[in-house]
Order: sequence, then structure tokens, then C-alpha cells
Amino acid sequence: MSTGTSGLAQKIVEGAGKFHEMSSSTDLMSNLNMQLAQGQAVDKSVKAFGGFADAVQKKAREENQMLMDQWNTLSDQALDSEEFMSDTEYQDLYSDLETEREEFVNADKKQKAILLNNLEKRNDNIKKYKDFKTELALSVKDSDGIKNNEMFLTSTLGQSYKGLFDGSNPMVKNEDGEYGAMIYNPKLQEDRKTELNDLNKAIDALDVEVDGNAILDLNKRREELEGEIYAADMNPSLDVSWTSTDSMDREIKKQSFDRTTNNLITEAASSQWDMGSKTPFGTGKNFDYDRTYNVVQNQIVGGGDANMRSLIYDKHLDDSFFNTITNEISQLTDRDLGLQNYGISPEIISSLDPGTDGDPTRIMPQDAKIIAKAIAESPSVEDYLSTYFTKHIEKNYISGYNSRPVPDNVSDRGEFAK
Repeated sequence: MSTGTSGLAQKIVEGAGKFHEMSSSTDLMSNLNMQLAQGQAVDKSVKAFGGFADAVQKKAREENQMLMDQWNTLSDQALDSEEFMSDTEYQDLYSDLETEREEFVNADKKQKAILLNNLEKRNDNIKKYKDFKTELALSVKDSDGIKNNEMFLTSTLGQSYKGLFDGSNPMVKNEDGEYGAMIYNPKLQEDRKTELNDLNKAIDALDVEVDGNAILDLNKRREELEGEIYAADMNPSLDVSWTSTDSMDREIKKQSFDRTTNNLITEAASSQWDMGSKTPFGTGKNFDYDRTYNVVQNQIVGGGDANMRSLIYDKHLDDSFFNTITNEISQLTDRDLGLQNYGISPEIISSLDPGTDGDPTRIMPQDAKIIAKAIAESPSVEDYLSTYFTKHIEKNYISGYNSRPVPDNVSDRGEFAK
């Protein structure tokens, strides 16, 4: 049996062979000398880079503030004028109505009934669209809305919604005649990356000798996908899809502050402070952590109405859960400790650390954000949030416990709630 390669397989293999020839001919000594020279310049460059990083952060803050100001101005204008459709949108609507008016004149009885029914649906649709834009403008001014959600307001998704006010993103009619808007859809890029990953697995599973033609076809699609992914990473705002008014309304509710759950957390913390403050001296009564955790997990964090995005990214305590764990991860001096206050094991921290600094003993700020994002998106995030809020409630119990006036007849003045 022949062990040679076919002509097609040979073409596939040749490309890899040429790449190997180029890489193996690299002057290793020259490369090493270059790296040594770069290493000698590190001390000088670090200070300069630190100043550059500060300048970049300052510029980003200024741009974010500009976008926030634009949101405020546009929402004020919309609320003051009570005009929630642009001139372009009115003109497009007029053109549609004019076309249907001409159709109505020449229609038979059945067709006229259909056109009248479509007109009634359109009126309801337009009213819903205008009502949504009113609610969106109000939400920008509301602390329980999206007013303080800078992450959303300055994001690519947020800019899609801002375009509803400044005219850059007018309402669009879909093929069913329903009005909505073209909104940034990150799932389009996620789907491309999923397809690319599946494609790579499929190529790896094929045999060059047997499946040469199939590999060439799959490689062609892979190149197309890589180009699409690259283009979308450069200009994500172009990744849009038609979105209904109902879907837009759900998204804004998701981006709003979860006041209902916040009230439950505040109420639980307050009641536990009161309970701790009324605990008699000498009883040795401790905070019931397990029972409290179960209530938080099942009725607060795990409640059907809980907004997980808000619980993770909004400031429900002194800071948001996301910012808190990001800061604590970046300050870990020993990764083996993990984040015990959140039930996040050291194994999880180690497995998620991308190690871009090359030092396995510490975690850089940029890596801390990557780890925190992975934790926020993990299936176990409800458990971590439940621990986070239970610890907060426990602190309030201890605070109340320690606030009690000590009676004269108590010998152990160092009694403490564990």
C-alpha cells in the first residue's frame, strides 16, 4: 500500500512545510540579543508607560462623560418637546400611508378590510414605539432606571439606543410591517466565533489524505469567518439586527437598577441589625448564617424577579459586586487564599487567570477584570452573589450585636458574635 501523499494533500502539507522552514531559520542569537536589549530598557519605559496609561484612562473618562452628557441633553429635549419621532420617521410613515391610501382606492371590499386592519395595527405599533421612547427618556433621568448605568450608556449597545433620539437610528419596518429599530446585537459576533470554533474542530477531525477537498472548502469558510470576526471587532456598531419595541423595552428594564431586590437586601440587613442589638448578653446566640444564606439564595438572588445584571454590576452595597471582586482579586497577595468572602476557591482564581504579566504569583489589574468577568458570567454566580449579600447581612447583625450597652453585671465584656 502506498504511503505517499496525493497531489491535493501535498498542496495542503506544503504550506505547513514552508512555514516550518521560515521559522526554523530564525537567527536565535540575534533574537536573544534583542530581548536582552529590550530588558535593559524596561526600567526606563515603565515610568513613561505609566504616564501614558494615565493619559489613556483620563481620555476614556472624558469620552464617557461626553456620552453621558449627550444622553442627558437628548432625553431633556425629547421630554420638553414631547416629540418622540424625528422628521425622517414622520416622512417615512407618511410615504407608507400614502402608498396604502392609493391601494385602498382601488381595492375591493375584502382588501379594504385588510388595509384598515393593517392601519389599526400600525397605529397601535406607532403608539407603543412612542411610549417606549418616552419611557427610555424618563429612565435616563431616573436613579431606578438607567441613569447611573454608565457601563450601558457608554457602550456600543447604549449608542444604538441613543441613536433613537438623535436621529441616527430611525425606526425601521420589518417584513411583517411592524416598526422597530436596528439595534446592536452582540450575539451575531458570538455566533460567528461559535461557528469558527466548530469549524476548527471539524477540520481537526478530518484526514488530509481522505478528506482533502472537504478541508479546502472548510478552510475557505474559515478564512471568511476570520475576516468577518476581525471586521466586527473593528466596527462592532455595524453588527445590528431588527429589534421589536417589546424587546427594546425588556433590554432597558434589564439595564435598570433593581430597586425591588435592593429593598429586600436593605430590609434583611436592617432586621438582622435589630435582631443582633436585642440579643441578651450571655446567651451565646450566634448569627444563623446557613438559614440566612438559604433565604438570600432562594428568595432574594434566586427570586423570579431578580435582575442578575443589576445585582452583579450595580452598586447595591458600598460598591458593585463586580467592582468589589475585581479590586480584591487585583490585591490578592497569595492566590492560594482565593476569595473566601464570596465562596470563590483558589482553584477557580488560578484557572481563570490569563497570566498576561507572566508572573504566576500575582494578578495584574487587567487580568483581575478578566477573571471577574468570567466569574460574573459563570453558572455559579448566583452562589457567589448569595454569599456576598449574606456576608453583608451578617456584618449588620454583628454591628447591632456590638452596639448593645453592656450591663454592669456582665463579666465578659469581650463577648463577640461569630
